[in-house]
Amino acid sequence: MLVADAVPRSVLLSTLLVNIQSTHQETHTFRALLDTGSQVSFITKNCADRLSLARRHCSAQVNAFSGTSVNVVSVITSIRLSPLGKSEPLVPLDVFIVSKITDATPQSNIKSSLWSHLTNLDLADPTFNIPGPIDILLGADVAPTLLTGNRIAGQPLEPTAFGTIFGWVLMGPVSPKQTNLVTSLLVTSNLSLEHSLTKFWEMEEPPNVQHLSSDEIQAEAIFTSSIKRLESGRFSVALPFKHSHPILGDSKSGALKRFHSLEPRLSRDENLNKNYSDFIRDYLENKHMEAVPKNNQNTPYCYYIPHHCILRPESQTTKLLVVFDASARTTTGQSLNTSLYTGRKLQQEITQILTRARVHTFLFTSDIKQMYRQIEIHHTDRGYLRIFWRFNRDLPIDEYRLCTVTYGTSCAPYQALRTLQHLAKIKGDRLYNI
Repeated sequence: MLVADAVPRSVLLSTLLVNIQSTHQETHTFRALLDTGSQVSFITKNCADRLSLARRHCSAQVNAFSGTSVNVVSVITSIRLSPLGKSEPLVPLDVFIVSKITDATPQSNIKSSLWSHLTNLDLADPTFNIPGPIDILLGADVAPTLLTGNRIAGQPLEPTAFGTIFGWVLMGPVSPKQTNLVTSLLVTSNLSLEHSLTKFWEMEEPPNVQHLSSDEIQAEAIFTSSIKRLESGRFSVALPFKHSHPILGDSKSGALKRFHSLEPRLSRDENLNKNYSDFIRDYLENKHMEAVPKNNQNTPYCYYIPHHCILRPESQTTKLLVVFDASARTTTGQSLNTSLYTGRKLQQEITQILTRARVHTFLFTSDIKQMYRQIEIHHTDRGYLRIFWRFNRDLPIDEYRLCTVTYGTSCAPYQALRTLQHLAKIKGDRLYNI
């Protein structure tokens, strides 16, 4: 929040650069603000998304002057801070996730060359005098851990340096530069009444027109031009390749290696082996999978999908879930998923479904058995859906190709739901009166 101030001065706030390791073990650098006036610490949603942080739900309210509620937070996460260029010390803390902490800090470039008392100091933020975004706010919950107690003061209208375990941070008035705006509170105003009124008008607004990206337009064009109704009554669609039938590189050796790693696990668990074999056998019996012809095994226009399983003993229907990993990289660094258009999101929000369900007196629900597998893939594209399998380790390993829409491919949700929409369109006159 920015407020008017008649005092002609600029005030420097304590910033520091910190390293945080993401869930994928990648190190990212962010700018943090040390604020002992806050009881808790915060992180921006954009920062949390970049780090792929696990989140927990909570309920907390952020108050400003006079107890005014300015924000409500409902998600918390955990991070570990480390200094630039060092792996230690590591400082763990819990942070609340908010959309924004404050505007760029400082508000304008500050000349620091005349501050002799700061010469040769190891600063926690070497860019303290350049306006930049604040990704993290470190409150009083962690400040005592960071501060060392050291202090170096300068002349009047010069900042004071405070020692931290990450280096020196600077704070205080810095120049007599004329300004009529100072940052007095580092929160984004979001009063509860304003928030409620905004939500009300959003609910009353007509649905926004959905604008498709170029990739989504291409996926739609491929779908509409390729979908066919088979004699069996089922539909057949093409894989939405970005480039027609690409050569992706060697995926065979990687998929074969992972299959060899899967077999010992199946051998150790008789029940798991039976369930996995039953799953593959069901694929074969329903003609959702077929053997790769011997004369077609060495074509470069193919992709081998590694597969593994996830056990879900608490599930009432699918206790064993076989996962097809179409994101596995080939020797060229590509995968099947990187070569496909994903298509636009067709799944409706659960709130919309529940709201619509409450309109009617009676509600019918149903589940389409093996929904994805009811839609076939064109014969010319099935070479990109190959897998390895054998029912017994004494037998040779066979090559198969999946014949239907495959979960694990990035385009599968779009293909399945788009086919349902297509069916509703061509048979709408019959479905309307049901």
